[in-house]
Amino acid sequence: MKRRVLFTAIALLAALPLLVSAQTKTSSASTTSDERDALEVSVNAGLGLPMGAVKTWNDTLGAKSAIDLGGEVGMFLGQNYVLGLQFNYYQFGIDTQSDAKSLHHRLYSPALYLKRYFFGGSDFVPFVRIGAGLDFPKFATLINDAGSLKYRELSYNASFAFELGAGVFYYTSDFGGFYAEAGYHQGFTNGAKKSYQNQDYRFPGNISRFDLRAGIRVFFGSK
Repeated sequence: MKRRVLFTAIALLAALPLLVSAQTKTSSASTTSDERDALEVSVNAGLGLPMGAVKTWNDTLGAKSAIDLGGEVGMFLGQNYVLGLQFNYYQFGIDTQSDAKSLHHRLYSPALYLKRYFFGGSDFVPFVRIGAGLDFPKFATLINDAGSLKYRELSYNASFAFELGAGVFYYTSDFGGFYAEAGYHQGFTNGAKKSYQNQDYRFPGNISRFDLRAGIRVFFGSK
């Protein structure tokens, strides 16, 4: 099932140029360029599909699919570009039968993003985006606590991360609507450190993830 969702998301990314060229001019709800806004505010929810090291975390604590909750605030730079701040929270399940099954892997990801809209005459507006920020992982880890081995969620040092994505926004009114997007996230967390009871623990790999999101977006500051 996860593989099928991943392939579908990749196909959506690959189809973006076709979506742009296929925009029609039959819209009655989308606004003209003179009416486009100064500010966008979004909230979203979705699914994070882990890849690479986090799927085999510490051999016995592999990350499973994550719940993704987040939001964005951005300012328009001209007619088509938006520069903004986003924040996403991920809670991964743990692929284990150990005592750690009651814990979670968590990830906090603030970032700056630059978005490019392809406005036309349609209510459907494709967009692409890039982002760069920090990953703050809080992952369940097997630790030595005063001579006893225990599982605990450790907060590791922040690491640089970037992401690429694409999606489609759909106007439901002149001032907002719904959107869906797919993206790839890469966090350079390999070697990030956490000191606990005079012992250093190292994050064993980079966080790679494919995201699928949907949300609501509202525009402000119309002329």
